[in-house]
Amino acid sequence: MSVPLIDAAGLRAAGRAPAVPFVITLTDGQLLTMLRLLRVLPGKRIVGEAEFGGARVLAKLFVANGSERHWQQERAGIALLQGVGVPTPGILTASAVAGGGHVLLTAFHAEAESLATAWSDVRDRAAGSDGAMKVLSPALIMLARMHQARAGRRKICTSAISCAPPTRCWSSMVTR
Repeated sequence: MSVPLIDAAGLRAAGRAPAVPFVITLTDGQLLTMLRLLRVLPGKRIVGEAEFGGARVLAKLFVANGSERHWQQERAGIALLQGVGVPTPGILTASAVAGGGHVLLTAFHAEAESLATAWSDVRDRAAGSDGAMKVLSPALIMLARMHQARAGRRKICTSAISCAPPTRCWSSMVTR
């Protein structure tokens, strides 16, 4: 099976459901293969599990016209979080994408799930139950550390917080 090559304009046009897998070319000629979509902001940003240089990565594609500003904000946000000791995956690659757009690649944690997904498994339990606290406690600790470091977000998006058992959470999306 041949995996289609697409550019930023094609991803903008794909809307909410770009077909996966797809390949996108970075400006240095390297290829990124998007395998699974985790979050799509139509015409703006696509986040997913990808393969790059033989390794699994978390790929954040910024595909909107003028996306460089958001890409730079994300890079600066990751550096800020790392600088103040808030858990977040480090940047493996930050590059422009051939035909427009930008990409940030970070480590991919196969065991991770979004806080939204983790919460959906326990949302019907009583407030303060062991199950609910196992989900919420690490996320709230991470958010408190972000707030303490003045690296908080204006809006908390539960799909932008990743958690892995038993007690780790990190911010997987920094752009405000």
